[in-house]
Amino acid sequence: MEGFAEFAKDWYGSQVVPFGEEPDLSEKHKYGYILVDVAGNVVRVIDRTNPNKHWDWWQVGGRWNGFFKLRPGAKGTTGEPGIQRLDPGYRPPPCGRADQCLKGDIDIEGMKDEAGLRAAKEYDKYSALTAGCPKPITWEEVQRKHTKDGETDWEKARNEYGEQPAVKALRSDHDAFWWDLDDFQCSRGEYIDRARANAIRTFAVVKDSQWFERGSMGWWGCVSDEKDEGEWSKQFSGLVDSLPDDTLLTVVDCHI
Repeated sequence: MEGFAEFAKDWYGSQVVPFGEEPDLSEKHKYGYILVDVAGNVVRVIDRTNPNKHWDWWQVGGRWNGFFKLRPGAKGTTGEPGIQRLDPGYRPPPCGRADQCLKGDIDIEGMKDEAGLRAAKEYDKYSALTAGCPKPITWEEVQRKHTKDGETDWEKARNEYGEQPAVKALRSDHDAFWWDLDDFQCSRGEYIDRARANAIRTFAVVKDSQWFERGSMGWWGCVSDEKDEGEWSKQFSGLVDSLPDDTLLTVVDCHI
Protein backbone atom coordinates (compact mmCIF):
# COMPACT_ATOMS: atom_id res chain seq x y z
CA MET A 1 0.00 0.00 0.00
CA GLU A 2 1.48 3.35 -1.02
CA GLY A 3 2.04 6.13 1.46
CA PHE A 4 0.50 9.57 1.30
CA ALA A 5 3.65 11.10 -0.18
CA GLU A 6 3.53 8.66 -3.13
CA PHE A 7 -0.21 9.28 -3.54
CA ALA A 8 0.25 13.07 -3.57
CA LYS A 9 3.14 12.75 -6.01
CA ASP A 10 1.07 10.66 -8.43
CA TRP A 11 -2.09 12.75 -8.04
CA TYR A 12 -0.54 16.23 -8.28
CA GLY A 13 2.56 15.40 -10.28
CA SER A 14 4.64 17.21 -7.67
CA GLN A 15 8.08 16.28 -6.35
CA VAL A 16 9.05 15.85 -2.71
CA VAL A 17 11.38 18.50 -1.29
CA PRO A 18 13.86 16.70 0.97
CA PHE A 19 13.68 17.82 4.59
CA GLY A 20 15.87 20.84 5.23
CA GLU A 21 16.05 21.91 1.57
CA GLU A 22 14.34 24.85 -0.13
CA PRO A 23 11.98 24.25 -3.10
CA ASP A 24 13.29 25.18 -6.54
CA LEU A 25 10.51 27.57 -7.57
CA SER A 26 12.09 28.45 -10.91
CA GLU A 27 12.33 24.92 -12.30
CA LYS A 28 11.72 21.61 -10.53
CA HIS A 29 9.04 22.80 -8.11
CA LYS A 30 7.63 25.63 -10.21
CA TYR A 31 4.08 24.23 -10.29
CA GLY A 32 4.00 22.56 -6.88
CA TYR A 33 5.88 20.49 -4.34
CA ILE A 34 5.50 18.29 -1.26
CA LEU A 35 7.07 19.20 2.08
CA VAL A 36 8.05 16.43 4.50
CA ASP A 37 9.41 16.34 8.04
CA VAL A 38 12.61 14.71 9.22
CA ALA A 39 10.86 11.31 9.31
CA GLY A 40 9.60 11.66 5.72
CA ASN A 41 5.99 12.29 6.70
CA VAL A 42 4.04 14.74 4.55
CA VAL A 43 3.66 18.13 6.21
CA ARG A 44 2.11 20.05 3.34
CA VAL A 45 1.25 19.67 -0.36
CA ILE A 46 1.63 22.87 -2.35
CA ASP A 47 -0.19 23.30 -5.66
CA ARG A 48 1.10 26.51 -7.25
CA THR A 49 -1.49 28.00 -9.59
CA ASN A 50 -2.48 31.42 -10.85
CA PRO A 51 -5.44 32.70 -8.77
CA ASN A 52 -6.65 34.52 -11.89
CA LYS A 53 -6.29 31.47 -14.13
CA HIS A 54 -8.66 31.08 -17.06
CA TRP A 55 -6.94 28.90 -19.66
CA ASP A 56 -5.66 25.43 -18.77
CA TRP A 57 -3.42 24.89 -21.78
CA TRP A 58 -1.88 26.84 -24.64
CA GLN A 59 0.64 26.60 -27.45
CA VAL A 60 2.06 28.88 -30.11
CA GLY A 61 0.34 28.13 -33.42
CA GLY A 62 -1.84 25.13 -32.58
CA ARG A 63 -5.02 25.15 -34.62
CA TRP A 64 -3.87 28.45 -36.18
CA ASN A 65 -0.46 27.10 -37.22
CA GLY A 66 0.89 29.32 -40.02
CA PHE A 67 -1.66 32.06 -39.35
CA PHE A 68 0.41 34.99 -40.65
CA LYS A 69 1.28 35.40 -44.33
CA LEU A 70 4.72 36.99 -44.61
CA ARG A 71 5.90 39.60 -47.07
CA PRO A 72 8.42 38.34 -49.65
CA GLY A 73 11.82 37.94 -47.99
CA ALA A 74 10.46 38.41 -44.45
CA LYS A 75 11.19 35.91 -41.70
CA GLY A 76 9.16 34.49 -38.83
CA THR A 77 8.80 31.33 -36.78
CA THR A 78 6.09 28.70 -36.53
CA GLY A 79 4.96 26.80 -33.46
CA GLU A 80 3.41 23.35 -33.38
CA PRO A 81 0.22 22.19 -35.14
CA GLY A 82 -2.94 21.50 -33.15
CA ILE A 83 -5.60 18.85 -33.60
CA GLN A 84 -5.37 19.19 -37.39
CA ARG A 85 -2.21 17.07 -37.29
CA LEU A 86 -4.50 14.05 -36.77
CA ASP A 87 -6.07 14.59 -40.20
CA PRO A 88 -4.46 12.20 -42.73
CA GLY A 89 -4.46 15.04 -45.23
CA TYR A 90 -2.64 17.47 -42.94
CA ARG A 91 0.32 19.33 -44.40
CA PRO A 92 2.67 21.65 -42.44
CA PRO A 93 2.44 25.39 -43.18
CA PRO A 94 4.31 26.27 -46.39
CA CYS A 95 7.28 28.58 -46.58
CA GLY A 96 6.19 32.17 -46.08
CA ARG A 97 3.84 31.50 -43.15
CA ALA A 98 4.49 32.17 -39.47
CA ASP A 99 2.94 32.16 -36.01
CA GLN A 100 5.38 34.78 -34.70
CA CYS A 101 6.86 37.70 -36.62
CA LEU A 102 7.19 41.48 -36.67
CA LYS A 103 4.04 43.39 -37.52
CA GLY A 104 5.73 45.09 -40.46
CA ASP A 105 6.61 41.70 -41.98
CA ILE A 106 2.97 40.61 -42.28
CA ASP A 107 1.39 40.72 -45.74
CA ILE A 108 -1.94 42.03 -44.50
CA GLU A 109 -3.37 42.66 -47.96
CA GLY A 110 -2.35 39.15 -48.98
CA MET A 111 -4.17 37.74 -45.95
CA LYS A 112 -7.26 39.75 -46.87
CA ASP A 113 -7.14 38.40 -50.43
CA GLU A 114 -6.85 34.82 -49.12
CA ALA A 115 -9.75 35.37 -46.73
CA GLY A 116 -11.85 36.82 -49.52
CA LEU A 117 -11.23 33.84 -51.80
CA ARG A 118 -12.11 31.37 -49.01
CA ALA A 119 -15.26 33.33 -48.22
CA ALA A 120 -16.35 33.31 -51.87
CA LYS A 121 -15.94 29.52 -52.04
CA GLU A 122 -17.79 29.06 -48.75
CA TYR A 123 -20.70 31.25 -49.79
CA ASP A 124 -21.00 29.50 -53.14
CA LYS A 125 -20.96 26.11 -51.45
CA TYR A 126 -23.55 27.27 -48.92
CA SER A 127 -25.77 28.47 -51.77
CA ALA A 128 -25.42 25.15 -53.58
CA LEU A 129 -26.10 23.04 -50.48
CA THR A 130 -29.19 25.03 -49.46
CA ALA A 131 -30.61 25.58 -52.96
CA GLY A 132 -34.37 25.06 -52.85
CA CYS A 133 -34.56 25.20 -49.05
CA PRO A 134 -37.01 27.61 -47.39
CA LYS A 135 -35.46 30.76 -45.97
CA PRO A 136 -34.06 29.64 -42.58
CA ILE A 137 -34.88 31.13 -39.21
CA THR A 138 -31.76 32.33 -37.39
CA TRP A 139 -30.75 30.87 -34.04
CA GLU A 140 -31.45 34.22 -32.38
CA GLU A 141 -34.99 34.25 -33.79
CA VAL A 142 -35.62 30.69 -32.65
CA GLN A 143 -34.40 31.53 -29.15
CA ARG A 144 -36.77 34.49 -28.93
CA LYS A 145 -39.63 32.33 -30.15
CA HIS A 146 -39.10 29.81 -27.33
CA THR A 147 -38.39 32.33 -24.56
CA LYS A 148 -41.13 33.34 -22.15
CA ASP A 149 -40.79 35.39 -18.99
CA GLY A 150 -37.02 35.28 -19.33
CA GLU A 151 -36.86 31.47 -19.53
CA THR A 152 -35.83 29.71 -22.74
CA ASP A 153 -36.92 26.17 -23.60
CA TRP A 154 -33.55 25.15 -25.04
CA GLU A 155 -34.65 21.69 -26.11
CA LYS A 156 -37.51 23.01 -28.25
CA ALA A 157 -35.28 25.77 -29.64
CA ARG A 158 -32.52 23.35 -30.62
CA ASN A 159 -34.98 20.90 -32.15
CA GLU A 160 -36.75 23.51 -34.25
CA TYR A 161 -33.50 25.06 -35.40
CA GLY A 162 -31.92 21.70 -36.25
CA GLU A 163 -34.95 20.47 -38.19
CA GLN A 164 -34.70 23.22 -40.75
CA PRO A 165 -33.78 21.87 -44.22
CA ALA A 166 -30.96 24.42 -44.59
CA VAL A 167 -29.38 23.38 -41.27
CA LYS A 168 -29.70 19.69 -42.17
CA ALA A 169 -28.07 20.41 -45.53
CA LEU A 170 -25.02 21.98 -43.87
CA ARG A 171 -24.73 19.23 -41.28
CA SER A 172 -24.78 16.59 -43.99
CA ASP A 173 -21.54 17.95 -45.48
CA HIS A 174 -18.13 17.22 -43.94
CA ASP A 175 -16.69 20.68 -44.60
CA ALA A 176 -19.84 22.67 -43.83
CA PHE A 177 -20.86 20.74 -40.71
CA TRP A 178 -19.55 23.42 -38.31
CA TRP A 179 -20.57 26.43 -40.35
CA ASP A 180 -22.93 28.87 -38.64
CA LEU A 181 -25.99 29.24 -40.85
CA ASP A 182 -26.65 32.69 -39.40
CA ASP A 183 -23.37 33.99 -40.87
CA PHE A 184 -24.73 33.48 -44.39
CA GLN A 185 -27.86 35.58 -43.96
CA CYS A 186 -26.40 38.38 -46.04
CA SER A 187 -25.35 38.96 -49.65
CA ARG A 188 -22.31 37.26 -51.19
CA GLY A 189 -20.50 40.59 -51.40
CA GLU A 190 -21.18 41.39 -47.75
CA TYR A 191 -19.95 37.95 -46.69
CA ILE A 192 -16.70 38.40 -48.62
CA ASP A 193 -16.15 41.96 -47.37
CA ARG A 194 -16.63 40.83 -43.77
CA ALA A 195 -14.11 38.03 -44.21
CA ARG A 196 -11.55 40.42 -45.69
CA ALA A 197 -12.04 42.91 -42.85
CA ASN A 198 -11.52 40.17 -40.27
CA ALA A 199 -8.59 38.44 -41.98
CA ILE A 200 -6.13 39.00 -39.11
CA ARG A 201 -8.69 39.27 -36.30
CA THR A 202 -8.51 36.84 -33.38
CA PHE A 203 -10.85 36.20 -30.45
CA ALA A 204 -8.63 38.04 -27.99
CA VAL A 205 -5.50 40.21 -27.80
CA VAL A 206 -2.95 40.71 -25.03
CA LYS A 207 -1.40 44.17 -25.29
CA ASP A 208 0.65 45.92 -22.60
CA SER A 209 -0.16 43.02 -20.21
CA GLN A 210 -3.89 43.69 -20.62
CA TRP A 211 -6.35 41.14 -21.98
CA PHE A 212 -8.90 42.29 -24.56
CA GLU A 213 -11.52 39.84 -25.83
CA ARG A 214 -14.71 39.67 -27.85
CA GLY A 215 -16.56 37.98 -24.98
CA SER A 216 -16.20 35.73 -21.95
CA MET A 217 -15.41 32.24 -23.16
CA GLY A 218 -16.38 29.20 -21.09
CA TRP A 219 -16.22 25.45 -21.59
CA TRP A 220 -16.70 24.06 -25.12
CA GLY A 221 -16.09 27.49 -26.63
CA CYS A 222 -19.41 28.90 -25.34
CA VAL A 223 -19.22 32.69 -25.21
CA SER A 224 -21.22 35.07 -23.03
CA ASP A 225 -21.32 38.87 -22.89
CA GLU A 226 -20.23 38.83 -26.51
CA LYS A 227 -19.50 42.16 -28.20
CA ASP A 228 -21.17 43.05 -31.48
CA GLU A 229 -18.98 41.80 -34.34
CA GLY A 230 -18.56 45.27 -35.78
CA GLU A 231 -17.67 46.70 -32.38
CA TRP A 232 -15.03 44.03 -31.73
CA SER A 233 -13.56 44.40 -35.23
CA LYS A 234 -13.19 48.15 -34.65
CA GLN A 235 -11.56 47.64 -31.25
CA PHE A 236 -9.25 44.90 -32.58
CA SER A 237 -8.15 47.03 -35.53
CA GLY A 238 -7.45 49.94 -33.20
CA LEU A 239 -5.28 47.79 -30.94
CA VAL A 240 -3.22 46.37 -33.81
CA ASP A 241 -3.03 49.57 -35.90
CA SER A 242 -1.59 51.45 -32.91
CA LEU A 243 1.45 49.12 -32.79
CA PRO A 244 4.72 50.11 -34.48
CA ASP A 245 5.95 47.85 -37.28
CA ASP A 246 8.79 46.47 -35.13
CA THR A 247 6.31 44.95 -32.64
CA LEU A 248 6.63 41.17 -32.30
CA LEU A 249 3.22 39.49 -32.75
CA THR A 250 2.50 35.92 -31.67
CA VAL A 251 -0.57 33.79 -32.38
CA VAL A 252 -1.44 31.52 -29.45
CA ASP A 253 -3.95 28.69 -29.35
CA CYS A 254 -5.62 28.67 -25.91
CA HIS A 255 -7.77 25.92 -24.40
CA ILE A 256 -10.25 26.38 -21.59
